[in-house]
Amino acid sequence: MAAQSFVYSGERKPGPRRHHTGSAPLRDMIRRPALSLLLLVSAAGIALLSGCGPSLGPSKPASQLTPQEQSGHAIYERDCAGCHYANHTGDLHGPSLFGVFRKKYLPSGAPANDQRAIPVILRGRNMMPGFGNQLDDQQLQDLLAYLHTL
Repeated sequence: MAAQSFVYSGERKPGPRRHHTGSAPLRDMIRRPALSLLLLVSAAGIALLSGCGPSLGPSKPASQLTPQEQSGHAIYERDCAGCHYANHTGDLHGPSLFGVFRKKYLPSGAPANDQRAIPVILRGRNMMPGFGNQLDDQQLQDLLAYLHTL
């Protein structure tokens, strides 16, 4: 059989055509299942560890709430519970507030402290409405006291 010669016209690289059967990385992973498994387990471990960190203990039991915290709980149930979970992680319509002040940062990325949370509660943020016209100073302090128990 005679060797073929290809003329390069600038449109295609010289050489025989190859049939494309999928992406090269996928094809390589199929050929090396042990390596694929190792990479998959490593990626899952990294994802798990990066999102978890130290687990937070449970919120303060309702039977142990102070009168101020109980008042804050009632405000939370009235104004916040429809959009924010209090006792477990996961988002409802807004981010979960479980352990909100036991974490280093608020869901917005701001430091987790009263000075950063108060403007969000009063003026709102993104899709969250503000409650500045509905809460007096005592109610705001009661709500914050309750949020610190989560």
